Amino acid sequence: MRRVKIPKGNGKFRLIYVPSEREKRELRTMLGPIVEEVARQMAPGVIHGFMPGRSPVTNAMQHRGYQHSLCLDMKDFFDTVKPEMVAKFECCSKYERMAVYKVNRDQQELAGVELPTRDGFGEVRIGQMSWFVSAAILEGRNEALVACRQRIGPLEPYFIGSNVLWERMNCFIDGAARQGLPTSPAVANLAACPMDWAITELKDDASFGHFTYTRYADDMTLSTNDYDALIRLREKIPEVVEEHGFVINPRKTHIQSAYRGRRMITGVGVDAEIHVPRAIKRRIRACKHKEATNRKAWRVARGLEQWAKMAVPKQYQEAMEQSRKDWDKNYDTYRKVFE
Repeated sequence: MRRVKIPKGNGKFRLIYVPSEREKRELRTMLGPIVEEVARQMAPGVIHGFMPGRSPVTNAMQHRGYQHSLCLDMKDFFDTVKPEMVAKFECCSKYERMAVYKVNRDQQELAGVELPTRDGFGEVRIGQMSWFVSAAILEGRNEALVACRQRIGPLEPYFIGSNVLWERMNCFIDGAARQGLPTSPAVANLAACPMDWAITELKDDASFGHFTYTRYADDMTLSTNDYDALIRLREKIPEVVEEHGFVINPRKTHIQSAYRGRRMITGVGVDAEIHVPRAIKRRIRACKHKEATNRKAWRVARGLEQWAKMAVPKQYQEAMEQSRKDWDKNYDTYRKVFE
């Protein structure tokens, strides 16, 4: 796997890991179960980065109509994610089920396997292959289970469960979910789910008032109409983030207020509605001016024009439409509850 350094605006370099085509294919086969687990574990309406039907536009839409927004950025987001931060999640069990299968009574049974033999896992040898199967698979089942003899997916042999699984899945390089791997955004979202829930639960504390919280990858945004509550959140959020293994970059923490103009959230201008930033409009005009002699400027202009449409993903539109239908259908029930 190649490592590439890309220069940043501050004079430093960003280290990107570039997997080969074979490695990309293998990692992408693992992406589906991880994204599904993120969808099950995430706090409602919080994650908008690297999720189907979500985008920077849907992230900004959640903050319409507020007076103040607190924007924070997590330092070295992907490099901070370690295997132990995601080992407890159930997407591991999907690969666990892939590595075993039910057999008839006349086939080999594993009743005599001694546990544990390695980090709480029973070792099973079939021919030249060595498999590590968790105790949950070997105990409490009526059917006999054996390690799969066939190659299923990209891993051979399987090391099932805990940190061992994630490391064998190659989602972690040198002990972290490195930037550039196809799985890193989803793995990082999964690792941050407990943190998102902890921040969301702060709404139960009256001292923080009512606020809206969303996260796009490492960009965190909290909006409220109570400025004093926002100041208290600015002090509290870094503590919550550090409790869950991440770190806030204090240089990028700032508060935006509506009386100073439109707030900028994930590249989108926000007040009562969402707007295309003036800087984007100027870049489009500049690229169109150059596109007659510069083909790259033509491509950039087309891309910026698509971004300027502020299109909402189709899946998000369908979900919102279904929510409206559900509300209309159950309006009388809701009204009786609140009366």
